[in-house]
Amino acid sequence: MRLDDRITIERLPRSHEDEPPKSQILVDGVPTGKHVAGAVLEGAVQWNSFRVLFTTDDVPFEDQLTIVLLDRDLQELDSARIGGPYSTGTFSSLTLIEPDTIQFRFIGDTVWSVRLLSRPQRRIPFLSEPPGVHRRFGFSRHFVVSGDPKPERS
Repeated sequence: MRLDDRITIERLPRSHEDEPPKSQILVDGVPTGKHVAGAVLEGAVQWNSFRVLFTTDDVPFEDQLTIVLLDRDLQELDSARIGGPYSTGTFSSLTLIEPDTIQFRFIGDTVWSVRLLSRPQRRIPFLSEPPGVHRRFGFSRHFVVSGDPKPERS
């Protein structure tokens, strides 16, 4: 597992201002034609033949973090979002813990962990994730997100 400095992203134009930001993935500065949610690449990690990207939307005072697991062809295998309305946070302290865990700080004054799985694991929609973590409906996952966010203060 290592930080991947070969990956960058380039924000794509929006067709509507209400549309969430999307970006194209670049490898060594070369456009790949593959897209990812988000506007700012906070970090990229290579794990075996996979890549994990951490992106934010660049929305002050309501930023959300998207975590995306990509296969060797940059096809999305799994994703999750951390955040919610009026949640604030700054992505920081990206730390790699061998053999399969990535830690970082984000909303809720929380250290979050992403444990990568060597094969998909069953999940129960709406019950398998900590507060503030959102995923598409589905019964499997390729990584586990954990954290114990503190309530936001006014």
